[in-house]
Amino acid sequence: MTGTGGEAQRARRQRNRRGEGARLRETLIASASTLLDRTGDESAVTIRAVTREAGVAPQSFYLQFQSLGELLFALYAGGYERLEGALDAALASAPDGRPSGRLAALCSGYLQFAVANPGLYRVLMGSAGTVHPDWDRQHLPGQSTYARLREAIAAVRGTPVEDGRLHVAASLLWAQLHGVASLMSGRPTYPWPGRDELVAEIVAAVGGGTPSG
Repeated sequence: MTGTGGEAQRARRQRNRRGEGARLRETLIASASTLLDRTGDESAVTIRAVTREAGVAPQSFYLQFQSLGELLFALYAGGYERLEGALDAALASAPDGRPSGRLAALCSGYLQFAVANPGLYRVLMGSAGTVHPDWDRQHLPGQSTYARLREAIAAVRGTPVEDGRLHVAASLLWAQLHGVASLMSGRPTYPWPGRDELVAEIVAAVGGGTPSG
């Protein structure tokens, strides 16, 4: 038993040296993302399917992840980190420091991310997921993105972030942004208004006013 455990540990160390473990981890995540983009359904993402897509042995999966749920968490968390990076960049370049201007920058950044990363966006927003009991319900992927939208709406409305009505407003805002992103991608022949015009209407609706300019 001791000898077998030592051999397994040595094999793991050999496979992970010189960044190979990190590369394998990223390959498995990318393969799961490809499967989700292709099928739109988490049920198609199994350990065997992921390792087959990655071109590695199924046993190698457990060198990086303890479960499929852990892999999916890493996939979604990494995707939302990229989305939040895009939102940060949009905020940094916003010409208008007013609350409405910051909310407009967030909305524009969201839509720009969806256009620039259609596959990843479909994975994040268009996959039929399931409840994962092993995930921490207080720290789910996407929660901090949602919090940014909620905080921006609170600033526009001049209400506390704890206001329960903001949950409805933030949910509707997210639904609007997702609807615009999905429809513009799926129906490119429709004579869509400019993104700035759409964002202005969305921000005005959130704030309860009329578009400026």
